[in-house]
Amino acid sequence: MYNHTMNYKLSLIPTGILHVNTWFFFKDNSLYLIDPGGDPDKIISHIEKEWENYLKKSHLEQKNIFILLTHCHFDHISAIPELLDYFPKARLFAHEKDAEVLGKGSRERVIMQARWCGIENYKDFLQKDIPFPELLTGESKIGPFKVIHTPGHTPGSCCYYWEAGNILFSGDTLFYGSYGRTDFPGGNGIEMAASLKKLSILPKKTLVLPGHGEYTTIEAEETTFNTLS
Repeated sequence: MYNHTMNYKLSLIPTGILHVNTWFFFKDNSLYLIDPGGDPDKIISHIEKEWENYLKKSHLEQKNIFILLTHCHFDHISAIPELLDYFPKARLFAHEKDAEVLGKGSRERVIMQARWCGIENYKDFLQKDIPFPELLTGESKIGPFKVIHTPGHTPGSCCYYWEAGNILFSGDTLFYGSYGRTDFPGGNGIEMAASLKKLSILPKKTLVLPGHGEYTTIEAEETTFNTLS
């Protein structure tokens, strides 16, 4: 999808064993790649096929790719090593309260996360550690996005909000008709309720692009926001 009025391009592919929504958002000569959950070859092919003109125009493979993580669960991060091998100057960002998952020893930590979901062979999907990211806080801005800290699913879950375009990348905090699980290690129902309340005051027409499933809007999720209140 290309929006001429707001001058951005947006696309989506499902990736990884749990079919994460991996979002591609291009604006101001930069590509923001949100939650690369797996299938690195598929992601690279999509970038090179769908974004060829933008790659040539802005030299994205050199300096203008920003990998943004909504949180650091295994199903949202497992394509990162191969992507950084292919795009070595791309920059990786995660909220400071989730970042400890990454860095040295991260492969074993991520494989353990997969076991929480009953997936015993995840070592086949992740071959090496994921580098430690640049850190975000709830006060951060990156490119056109405001970072909204929304703990509950994980301590460092966050959303990326583009106010001018009324778009929210919500990760596993807010879904179509639902919200993220709070029963994994690091989950917290009280924090999730506060995070949903924080999102509920965004403009009603805000387009919500989640980490799994269909898109929605803030207005359409009134019942979801009231579930934990």
